[in-house]
Amino acid sequence: MTLPQAAEREPVQVTLRRCGVVFASSGSELDVEGVLNPGVTRDREGRLVLYPRLVAAGNVSRIGLAVARETAHGPVFGTVDVALAPEMPYERRALGNGYGCEDPRVTYVAPLDLYVMAYCAYGPRGPRVALAVSEDAYRWRRLGLVEFADARIDELPNKDGAFFPDVVRSPAGVASLAFYHRPMLRESVNGQAPIGFIESLRPEQREVTCIAYVPLDAVRRDLDRLRFVSESVVVLPVGERWGTLKNGAGTPPVRTPAGWLSFFHGVDAVERGTTPSLYYR
Repeated sequence: MTLPQAAEREPVQVTLRRCGVVFASSGSELDVEGVLNPGVTRDREGRLVLYPRLVAAGNVSRIGLAVARETAHGPVFGTVDVALAPEMPYERRALGNGYGCEDPRVTYVAPLDLYVMAYCAYGPRGPRVALAVSEDAYRWRRLGLVEFADARIDELPNKDGAFFPDVVRSPAGVASLAFYHRPMLRESVNGQAPIGFIESLRPEQREVTCIAYVPLDAVRRDLDRLRFVSESVVVLPVGERWGTLKNGAGTPPVRTPAGWLSFFHGVDAVERGTTPSLYYR
């Protein structure tokens, strides 16, 4: 896959405005340790739906669901329900380091006429990308863990899944459904590798955003085939000035006249006292 050179890219003017906290912990047993990393979509009637990660005691995560009420001052979210709770073996493990369903990204995938949720299933094998589908954005059916044809990728922890909304061509030219993902380092513990170890690696060895491709014809014959990746390529190397340690997907991509647009996160090391910390942007 060939990316355009920086000089050929058209500048995109974006204005962001901080609107304040949307959700905070209610203090209930479902979210006593935090509310974070939501997915978002609009349902078939155009209502805004948010899917926050709800963290219970012991770092046990569920995926919530809240519908916005539109007001003159912007959307206001009401009651938070649970969309997915850790029920499957690949979402559960012995307490101590936590487990559950984390960090969803939800995309309406037009060729399937379905909403597809890619989320992190934190279970016995560590973080893995898992999929669920819905016809209405409210009732979800699990498909299971993603499997990669490349065994080297399949055995690694993996997260930051986010689907493209439409058909794309794979590097081999196959009409495919595709999603971002980020294979992790073998040395990662609870989702993180030591900063010093990351800095000892060459840039091309660090954790970066990839795109996985699933042949569309196979999925149309059997929806379960959405879990089976035939090709995967690196699309976003670590940065030279920021995002130098690693990067990962933020939002599902949106098609624009200039091409696909996504927000992503980059991670650097920042000195805090005598110990460096990870700094996300």
